[in-house]
Amino acid sequence: MIALDTNVLVRFLVQDDEKQAKQVHARLKKAEKNKEQLYVPQAVILETIWVLGHAYGFQRPEILNSIEALTQMPIFLFEADDVLEGLVEQGRQTNLDLSDLLIALSAENQGAKPILTFDRKAAKHSLFQLLK
Repeated sequence: MIALDTNVLVRFLVQDDEKQAKQVHARLKKAEKNKEQLYVPQAVILETIWVLGHAYGFQRPEILNSIEALTQMPIFLFEADDVLEGLVEQGRQTNLDLSDLLIALSAENQGAKPILTFDRKAAKHSLFQLLK
C-alpha cells in the first residue's frame, strides 16, 4: 500500500501549483482506475489542518469541509476513520482548536483520557485536564 504525504494532499485540496496538482490528479485517477487505496496517516491530517489554516488562510468550516470531502473518497484509506468522523462532527460543535481536538479524539480512540495539558483553553473541553 502507498501512503500520501501532507504536501500531496494539500496540492489536491488547494491546487496552488498547476504542475503538481495535475500530477496528484493523475495519480488519484490511477488509484481509482486500479481500485487502489492510498493510505493517509493521522499525522498528515494534523499537518494538513495546520497548513490549510496558517499557510492558506482557510477558515474552520473550510478545513472541516475539506476533511469531510476527503473521507468520502473511496481511494483514501485513513488511519482511524472514526476519529476523523468525530473531528468533523465535534469540530462543528466546539471552538476547540482543530489540532487539539484531533489529538484528543485520537488519544480517546486508544483508551487514553483525559489528556493532561497546560493549555487553559483546551482544558475547558472534557477530553482535556489542566495539569496543576
